[in-house]
Amino acid sequence: MPYFGSFPNYFDLWLKTAEFQKGLVDFLLFTDCQVEQEIIPSNVRVIDMDYNEVEKRVNSLLPFKVKMYSPYKITDYKPLYGKIFSDYLKEYDFWGFCDVDLIWGNLAHFITHDVLKNYDRIYSRGHLELFRNLPKITNAVIDDYSKYHTLENTMGVSIKDIFSHSYAAHFDEGPHLQAIMSQPRINARNYIHYDMADIKSTKKQFICINPIDNSEEAFAYFKWENGVLSGYRLDGTFKEFAYAHLQKIKMSEQTVKDEGAFLIIPNKFIKVPSVIDSTSTKVWSEEDKDYEKSKLNYFKWLRFKHIFNGGGILRLKEKIHQYRAK
Repeated sequence: MPYFGSFPNYFDLWLKTAEFQKGLVDFLLFTDCQVEQEIIPSNVRVIDMDYNEVEKRVNSLLPFKVKMYSPYKITDYKPLYGKIFSDYLKEYDFWGFCDVDLIWGNLAHFITHDVLKNYDRIYSRGHLELFRNLPKITNAVIDDYSKYHTLENTMGVSIKDIFSHSYAAHFDEGPHLQAIMSQPRINARNYIHYDMADIKSTKKQFICINPIDNSEEAFAYFKWENGVLSGYRLDGTFKEFAYAHLQKIKMSEQTVKDEGAFLIIPNKFIKVPSVIDSTSTKVWSEEDKDYEKSKLNYFKWLRFKHIFNGGGILRLKEKIHQYRAK
């Protein structure tokens, strides 16, 4: 996982909850950020590498030259990590990628021995995906561009189109990668389950979205305790999750790093109170119209920005291809 810039202010909780994945996951963090050695668990390896070195590694693999315009653009190169960092991955059966705006639950409750045995691609969202470390899968994206041209033939764009713009095209989790991985020559067995709490960033209260069936589910708060993460509904019932994704949610400074349990409430991490009453859960579940309006305006501006950063060209090419295919 390459990461450049500032870590979220709760990164110590990312590390704390990552530690509970020992025996299942080793995390390789490629960064030029400083991380306090005493808080790094044994299954997290911090590797000193700067942004330019990652860009060099990418260009050494591709038949065309690319410029990674910003740290966020790295997300489009996630499906290449198995090749980019192959010298670090030889001993592993799987490689993958994840984000740092997560709080981990117990992944072993979801990614079981049977799942690892029977599937080649586990999950399909950019915040966590795993791929079996086989040449046909690890080389899939580069081979497709040089030999098979799946994207050009089915969607009207190429890997070069995606990699050459500053626009982050969400190649790590969108239909482009799926089009490649579903080809018969690869025949990747996909484990497409939605075991995570993917929290809607336009709401202050916790609404989890499931893009598989477009459903939404509300939770008053999340509780992490000894490696297990659960979301609690207003009626007191709960559901365990593999992890919570806090994308674009600004959390206040937290003070629960030494606790064996903590709560996640809107925009805060807090110690577990002796009593969690209905008054508190109702407050945590309240809508905030001003917050929602601010977020929606931000995303409108972001979509406008994407059009001029290359997103408009990509979408135009796809629309032209769809029109000609009719």
